[in-house]
Amino acid sequence: MNQDPRLGLPSASSFGLDALCSGRQDLLQSLPDVPEPKDEDAERGTKLHACWEKEDPTGLDSEDTEIYERGLKLVKTVLDDWLNPFPRGGQIQVKEGEREQRFYLRDESGSIVASGQADRHWYSNTVHEKREGLLLDFKSLWCKSLTPAELNWQLLLLAVQLYQEYELTHVRCALAKPMFNKLDIVDYNADDLKQAEYAVNQVLWSIKHTPQRRPGAHCRHCKGATACPEAKAWTLLPSVQSGALGRVTPAMAVDFVETMHLKDCVKIWESATSRHNIEDAIQDRLKRLSLGELAELGLTFGEPKVNTPITDVEGCCNFLTRSGIHPHELYAALKLTKGDLTHVIQCKFGLTKKAAEQWIKDKLTPFMTDKPCERPLVKI
Repeated sequence: MNQDPRLGLPSASSFGLDALCSGRQDLLQSLPDVPEPKDEDAERGTKLHACWEKEDPTGLDSEDTEIYERGLKLVKTVLDDWLNPFPRGGQIQVKEGEREQRFYLRDESGSIVASGQADRHWYSNTVHEKREGLLLDFKSLWCKSLTPAELNWQLLLLAVQLYQEYELTHVRCALAKPMFNKLDIVDYNADDLKQAEYAVNQVLWSIKHTPQRRPGAHCRHCKGATACPEAKAWTLLPSVQSGALGRVTPAMAVDFVETMHLKDCVKIWESATSRHNIEDAIQDRLKRLSLGELAELGLTFGEPKVNTPITDVEGCCNFLTRSGIHPHELYAALKLTKGDLTHVIQCKFGLTKKAAEQWIKDKLTPFMTDKPCERPLVKI
């Protein structure tokens, strides 16, 4: 089995999550190997990255081939712009590093404490006083929630790793987004790199010494969320649920519930009726608001649904019979509800409701079929 190149340590791709939740790494270490979530977009992204690494689009469909070509054009744009200030000739040389190279960050004792993988990187191989580096990370598809380069922890950690690896004084980092045909660039000068190094060490120190789990919107991107009590509690907050429509799918809900403590499951089950009563009361209150008040909350009234039940059953049956439908054929479409039938029996025989229900039970049992329901949960 291949060893995890991350060595079970923080990595650049998820370092933003570690910065927001210092207890995340401890939780992941306590779990069996948790695979990264896979979906169609993730598989497409992996395939595109492999093609960019080799600069060979073989196997891509026409849509992804276009994305691939846009990505290479963005590489040329950012590289040409970065190279432009360098003097031609002389002692300054620029080299491209290994593609998809993983860099390892070490502490003062030499122990590896984090890693990061650079899709592309270049550096000036010189003893010149200004030693520069360029790092590019492909974001292959939509990446709409991507943190801007200037605030991006992945780029910050990679910049620090590049700075340490090649003893650089300036690092330019670029996010290449071929789906939008855009580049997002941030520059780190010598002072910035020292500050970035300090920030990275602060995050690593917090992970080691104050591993506190802090739930929030970032939990949606954490592969340990389904096993995290804090993430589950946060997800169940009404304010979170109201903003998560279309995000918490039935499959996601199953994953959350399967890893919840059983006592928590019981507590939530017990409160179901209370929650429904509260939801009904909330809906009633909101419906009493004026259109202006609703608009301030981002709500309005939709078009009412119009039901069209058949209320003249006798007239309808007579019409259908005259149309050639035999009464026996109609029976499959007709249902007698016990509630309505109880009212008929009450009126016909002058019985109380309880007596009418008993009459139905005594007289009509031969016409009934037992249909067992699923066993309900009850308190002991």
